[in-house]
Amino acid sequence: MPEELEETEKLYYDPLSVARRTSQKIHFVHEHDKNAMISHLIIKNMYTDVIVVTKTKRQAD
Repeated sequence: MPEELEETEKLYYDPLSVARRTSQKIHFVHEHDKNAMISHLIIKNMYTDVIVVTKTKRQAD
């Protein structure tokens, strides 16, 4: 019986398993509002893990 419990608690890291337990949101923002928007979202929602996708490295700076 204890062996069955250990298997149900196991997390899988294949792309499909990760995608199923990941929530995604998209926000379209004007260029001059991007810094304020990301700060607001992180502070308001108290996210622990965040991935920000940009078109180019220059936009990330």
